[in-house]
Amino acid sequence: MLVSPRQRQRFHPPFRITPGTVSIVHSKLRIRLHEQQLIRCNRLRTTFLSAGIPFPKTIPEALMSTTSPGSIDREISSSLSQLVDTLQLTLTETIALWRNESREDSRPNKAMDPVWLDIVLHGYRHQQCVVTVAKFGVSHNFTVPRVPDPEPTRNHASAREYNRALARSIGDGQAQGTYLVLDLPVALRWSALRFSPFGCVPKKDVNPKEAARLIHDLSYPKNASINNCSTQSELPVLNYDSVRLIARRIEELVVRYPRLKVKILKGDVKTAFRLIAVAASLAAHFAGSTRDLAVIDLALPFGWTGSPPFYGAFGDGISFLVSRESPHSLDPNEADKETFFSFVWVDDHILLEADYGNRLFLAEAALRLSMLAVLGPNAINEKKFSRWSTKLDALGLSWDTEARTISMPPEKVDKALTRIASVLQADLISRHQLEKLLGSLRYMSLCCRSARAFVQRLHQVWCQTSRFHRIRLSAEITQDLRWVECLLQNGRANKVSTSVVAGTLEPAVHLFMDACDEGLCILYPSAREYVRLHFDVEELQAIKSPLSAESAWFSINVREALSAVLAVLVWGPRWSSHVRANNQPVHIRCWIDNKSAVAWLGNQQSRNPSGQELNRVLACAELQFGLHVSTEHLRGSSNFLADLGSRAWTGHMLEIWTNRVRSWCSQDIPPEFRKIYKPKLSTCNGTHYRTLPANATSPPHVEPVVPILQPARNLMLATLITFVVESWNKPDNVAPNRFETIRAKISHVRWYHQACVGFRPHLQPQHELVLRGIRRISPPRRQRAAVTIPMLQAIAKAANFSIAQHRVVCGAAVLGFFFCLRGAEYLASRGRFHSYCLQVRDIVVLDSTGLPTGSFKKASSVEITIRGSKTDQAGQSSKRVLLRSDQAPVCPVFAALLLKRNAEVLRLPPIHPVCSTSAGKILSADLLTRVLRGAATQCGEEPSGISTHSLRTGGATAMHSAGFDADTIRMRGRWASDAYQVYIRQALASRLQLAKRMGRALANNHLAPDHSMGHHEH
Repeated sequence: MLVSPRQRQRFHPPFRITPGTVSIVHSKLRIRLHEQQLIRCNRLRTTFLSAGIPFPKTIPEALMSTTSPGSIDREISSSLSQLVDTLQLTLTETIALWRNESREDSRPNKAMDPVWLDIVLHGYRHQQCVVTVAKFGVSHNFTVPRVPDPEPTRNHASAREYNRALARSIGDGQAQGTYLVLDLPVALRWSALRFSPFGCVPKKDVNPKEAARLIHDLSYPKNASINNCSTQSELPVLNYDSVRLIARRIEELVVRYPRLKVKILKGDVKTAFRLIAVAASLAAHFAGSTRDLAVIDLALPFGWTGSPPFYGAFGDGISFLVSRESPHSLDPNEADKETFFSFVWVDDHILLEADYGNRLFLAEAALRLSMLAVLGPNAINEKKFSRWSTKLDALGLSWDTEARTISMPPEKVDKALTRIASVLQADLISRHQLEKLLGSLRYMSLCCRSARAFVQRLHQVWCQTSRFHRIRLSAEITQDLRWVECLLQNGRANKVSTSVVAGTLEPAVHLFMDACDEGLCILYPSAREYVRLHFDVEELQAIKSPLSAESAWFSINVREALSAVLAVLVWGPRWSSHVRANNQPVHIRCWIDNKSAVAWLGNQQSRNPSGQELNRVLACAELQFGLHVSTEHLRGSSNFLADLGSRAWTGHMLEIWTNRVRSWCSQDIPPEFRKIYKPKLSTCNGTHYRTLPANATSPPHVEPVVPILQPARNLMLATLITFVVESWNKPDNVAPNRFETIRAKISHVRWYHQACVGFRPHLQPQHELVLRGIRRISPPRRQRAAVTIPMLQAIAKAANFSIAQHRVVCGAAVLGFFFCLRGAEYLASRGRFHSYCLQVRDIVVLDSTGLPTGSFKKASSVEITIRGSKTDQAGQSSKRVLLRSDQAPVCPVFAALLLKRNAEVLRLPPIHPVCSTSAGKILSADLLTRVLRGAATQCGEEPSGISTHSLRTGGATAMHSAGFDADTIRMRGRWASDAYQVYIRQALASRLQLAKRMGRALANNHLAPDHSMGHHEH
C-alpha cells in the first residue's frame, strides 16, 4: 500500500523520553547559555574600549571557564572600578552592565527563561513569583529601610582566620557573575551600600583554610540588621514537609509491591541559592568587604531571612513538575499512569519508587529535566546526584528501604558525642556552641523520639542566650545532655523502623493498667498474666500527705506512669526475643485511665522529676528491647478488672479478684526496678541506665506475642452486663447512654471479640430483660436538622477559593450533601481519620465521552469510589456517579473539581485524603460543623441541631422531596434497609398545603367535614 508524503507526516510517532533525551536537552541549554556569555563579554569589551580603558584579558577566561579561579581577580576589579569612575556609572547601571541586562532582555540570570517557566509551571502556587524573579530578579520592600553605611563593617573572626577560603569563595562568585567586586573608595562614592560582615563555616571533609562556606551575616547589628528590617509578610510562604512522608512512602510501596525492591534516589541542586539573582535595588543591601575591596552580592546570600523562601519557590517548582509526571506522560508506550513521588528539602530532591518496568529511569529523567527547566543547565550537581539504590544517605539520615529502617549516620553520631563532651567539660559555653550541638541533635529527634523533649529544652536555652555572651548550664540541662549522650552511645538508637516513624505500625500487645492510693495493677490479657504492686509505708505516707512539691514525687500521675514503665521492664525481655526473631519492632499499647500519664509517656515530657525519670527509663527500655510503646486513654468504668486489681488487697474484694484471675499467672517485679521512678541521673553519669541490658535476659520459656485481647469467657459474660448497667447508671449530672447507644456498644464488643479472639460473648436471658427496661425509659432520640441548598449557597458565597481551607470546606460540604456521605468517610475526627477516608484517587471527573477532565465546561459527571464505611463489614467498595447540576457552585461536579484542584495545588499524592487543607492536615468534622451552623444562622435556621451528619440528612431529605422512590434513596445513601426514613425531615404542613390537599380528597369522595365544633381549616 502506497502512503503519500502528507500521510507520512500525519503518522509521526509520539514524543518519548529516551536515555539520550536529558543529555541532548542539557547540551542545547549549555550552548544557549554559552552564546549569552559571549554576548555579555562583547558588551563589556565594547564599553571598556569606548571609555579608553584596556579590556581585562581575564574576563573572557573567567566567564567561559568552569573551574574555580582560586582567588579574587584583581585585574577585573581594578579595571571595572576605573570604568565606573570614568563613566560615572550608578550602582544600577554597573550591575546591569556586569550582568548584561537591557530593556529588551532584563533577565539577571540568562540561564532562566521566564516565558517557558510561565508555561511549564501552569497551576503552580508560586508560578507568578518564579516568573517575576526570573525576569527581574528578587526585589523586596523593607519595613524600615536601613540607612547606607559610610564605611564597611569589620568581618567576623572566622572570615579573618580563613582569609584564603574567603578570597576563594569571592573569586568563584566573581567569575560566575554573582559577586560584583570593586575598589572600596569607588563603591563608597555611591553612598547606597549597606555593609554586613562576612563569616566562614567549615565544609565537610575539606580544609577550612583552603575552602569554606561563605556566610553573609545579615543579622548584624542586632536591632538594625538587614534581617531585622525585612518584611516577612512579603516573602513567599515556605512549607517544609516532614521526612515522615518518605517513611510513609516506603511502607506504602512495600505493602503494595511485596515482591519488588523499593529504591531511593537523591538529586542535588548545585549552588542552590546562588542561582537566584537579586535586583539591583536589593543588591545594595547585600554589601561586604575584604581588605580594600567592596563585594556586592548579586544572588541570594546565605544569611538573609528571605533566601530560603525565595529559593523554596523554585525548589518546590521542581518538585511540582516531577510529581505531575508519570511513565505514561513521558513515554506514551508505557501503560503506567501513576504519578511520581517527589520530596524536596531545600536543595535536596528525593525520589522513591518501586523497581518495575521503566519507572526508575523515567522518574530520574523527570527530575533532571525539571531541574533544567526551572534553574537552567548549571543546576544539576552531578557529584551529589546519587544512583537508584536500596541504601542511601540523604537529609542527614541513612535510609534502608530493604530493611525498612532509618539510622543516624555513624559520623554524625561521633560528631554529636564530641560536641556533647566539649559542652559538658566547659564551664561556660557560647550560643554558637549550643547552636552547633542542636544542629547535630536535630537528626536524633526523629531516630529516637525520647530525645525530643531534651532537644527542645536545649533549644529554649539557645533562644534565651545572648549572641556574644557565655552561660553556665544548669544542672537540669546537664542531666539532659548526659541522657542524650547515653542514648547516642546505645547502638539501638539507630535502625528505627520506618513503620514507627510513619505511624503505621499496628499494636501487637494491649496492656490494661490502673493505679490507686493502695497499689497498682497491670493486665496482659493475651498471655493471661498480671502484675500487682502494693505500695510500702513511705509511698503510702506520700500519698496521704497534702499534694505539694515535696509529695508530688509520688502523685497519682506518677503512679499511673509507673504502671506502664514496670510493664515494659517485666515483659520487655520476652518481647525482645520476638523482635530478634522477626527483625521487626513490637508495638505495645498501654491503656491508662489517667490523661496526664498518657500525655507524659506519649509526648516524652513532664515537669515532675519522677515523671522525667520514668520517661528516661522507658526510653532506654524501648531502645534495649526494640519496642515502640504508645499510650491511649481508657475510661475508668471500662477498665473494670485492672481497677479491681489495684484495690483488692483484703477482704471481700480480694476474694473477688482471686476468683476472676484464677486461670491467670502473676509476674514479680525485679527488686532493682521496684522504685525505678526515683531520679538517679543527677548522682551518676548514666551508668544507672546501662544496667538495663544485664537484666534484659529472656526467660527459658518464651511465648509468642499475640496481638489480641482474650479474657476468660465466663468472666466476659458478667463483665458485659456490668458494662451495660454502668453505661446506664450515670451520676446525677451526667446524662445516661440511650438504649441505642448501649446496644451499639455491645455489638461492637461482640464483633471485636469474634474477629480477634474467635468467640462472640452474649448476654443471658435475664440480662435481656434489663435491656428492655432500659429501652422503655430511654429518652427520645434528638433529631439532627437537615442542611438545605440555601445553606450551601451561603457557604459558597462566603468562600474565597484562593484559600485552601475555603476550597476544602465548600467542596466537602457540597459533596457530602449530594452523595449522602458519612463524616468518617471524608473528614477527620479528633485529629484522626479512617483508612477508608475519601482519597484523591477516589474522585474522577468525567466529560461526556467518559474520559477524565479537569475543566468544568467539559465536565459532565463525577464518580467517587467509597472504599469502606462503618457498615461495610466485608470491606466491599462501591461507586456512585452524579451528573452536574445547574446550580454551581452548589454542584457535585464543581465541588469535585474544587477538591481535585486543591490537591494539585498542595501536591497531594493519590492516596492522600482529598479533604486536606495542607499536606499534613485534614478537614475536621468540628470545623465543618461550625461553618454549617454559621450558614444555618445566616439562613434563619436553628444552628444547634446542625452537624456534619446534617449533610447526609439533607441529602436524603432533598431526594425524598424531589419524589425519588425508596429504592433509589436507599441505593444512593447506601442504606441496607428502610433506616433512611429516620433521616428524612418533613417540611412544614403549611408549605406542603396538606390541609387543602386532604380537603380536596374528602370532597372528591363525597364526604363532608363535620362543622359541629365550629372550627374550619384554611
